[in-house]
Amino acid sequence: MRNFLVLLLLFSGASSSSEGVFERWTVKGKECVFKFQIPPSVNWDGESELPISINGIKTAFTNWVNANLNSGEKAHVTNYNLASVFSEDATTNYWVYKVGYVVFNNGSPTQNFNRKVVIDLSGKVITPVCGL
Repeated sequence: MRNFLVLLLLFSGASSSSEGVFERWTVKGKECVFKFQIPPSVNWDGESELPISINGIKTAFTNWVNANLNSGEKAHVTNYNLASVFSEDATTNYWVYKVGYVVFNNGSPTQNFNRKVVIDLSGKVITPVCGL
């Protein structure tokens, strides 16, 4: 079931459209992107209190890890970066947390050791789409 969901996510995000894309990079010759499927429902004005605490971000990440990593794998966060991002087709910037992490499998680094996800201010985790 997990593999089916991963394939479904890959195929649903594999369009060549840049709609919602807010970050691009290359890994082993393949383009990867972070993109909003729909604009975030929660944003921040940059001045008032953030709508989600760092503990809320940590909880969202932990819940996502528990549902998405393979048995024996363990994630260790290396950084949380609050960032303002602007998708290529939008007129509004959005605040998100970029979360860098490393993954070990039974104590050994995995082949895809350094990873990252984005968490919007509602706590929704956005995963990279690669191989476009």
